[in-house]
Amino acid sequence: MARHDPADAAAKTHPGVRDYASRLEVDALRGARIGIRRDYSGAGNMGVQEIFEEVVETLGEMGATVVDPVDLEIPESVFDAEYEVLLYEFKADLNAYLAAGVIDPAVDTLAKIIEFNQLNVDRVMPWFGQEIFLLAESKGSLDDPAYSRALEESHVAVSRLIDEIMQENDLDAIIAPTNGPTWTTDLVNGDQWGSESVSSSSAAAVSGYPAVTIPMGEIHGLPIGLSFLGLPLTESELLGFAYALEQRLGAWEAPSLRPNVEIPAD
Repeated sequence: MARHDPADAAAKTHPGVRDYASRLEVDALRGARIGIRRDYSGAGNMGVQEIFEEVVETLGEMGATVVDPVDLEIPESVFDAEYEVLLYEFKADLNAYLAAGVIDPAVDTLAKIIEFNQLNVDRVMPWFGQEIFLLAESKGSLDDPAYSRALEESHVAVSRLIDEIMQENDLDAIIAPTNGPTWTTDLVNGDQWGSESVSSSSAAAVSGYPAVTIPMGEIHGLPIGLSFLGLPLTESELLGFAYALEQRLGAWEAPSLRPNVEIPAD
């Protein structure tokens, strides 16, 4: 899943190949200290909360020490800074990728993609615009002080927060529901993200720390996930924890190819 890569700034310090399969044991959670996150987005969703409470109880039955709760609330200011980082890095990384000529040597920058889209707007943008492309193109290089500030206020701040919580509570991992039941999306209204919509992914996404998700149940036939979050280079341990709990819960079900509504023939 990860290895040393001199071309990837995020992987330069990785020690190399690791044996991820060695921790896949049914008793991997025995003796582990697992923090229970209660401040995730949408914590008021009672359907998800009921399933989560059963998982917390199961962890104790499997020999884990449950530390409940742990506070991993992310300040709102982080999200604006994170978006700035995304725009800067999107431009820089996409330009580097395109410059390698893997797609079309004639389209080697984000600016040229934007120009192509504008020239072919009816064909390539019938429903959506390219606002994010334009925002990213307006940003400077990764040497820009604004980028450095945004990185400090998002990636560095959340990494430090996770480090402190893990150290203070001597934790091996933190868990939270990954999501709630999926929502509807259409071309008019977009994503129907409500007040009880569940998400706990920001901590891992902003910090870049490892996380793994497994099924923990379902609501109205829609899957509900559980995420383990850990410190850098603990992928092997997290996979072991996830494997053990997944075997115990038995919540995974194969997707059904049968539609849940009747579709008229014509």
